[in-house]
Amino acid sequence: LFVEGRFVLITFACSATVENFVKTAGPEEAVRRIRVATIGPMTTQTARKHHLNVVIQPRRSTIPALVDAIISYFKGSEGAV
Repeated sequence: LFVEGRFVLITFACSATVENFVKTAGPEEAVRRIRVATIGPMTTQTARKHHLNVVIQPRRSTIPALVDAIISYFKGSEGAV
């Protein structure tokens, strides 16, 4: 699925999900090209440690703020990292 480019965006709400994703998905270059949204700075740090393409991190670390940041990103306004 990653190689075929079927994902538009992957979201992570905690660092543990990033770690589990990387273990499952592996270090494929295709995974690193997928846009990533994280809930906050710690999760962003973990994702970047694994060379994931973090493009969205909300100002507040809440699910509603993450959803709003994703919507804003795809509308072309703020929310991008």
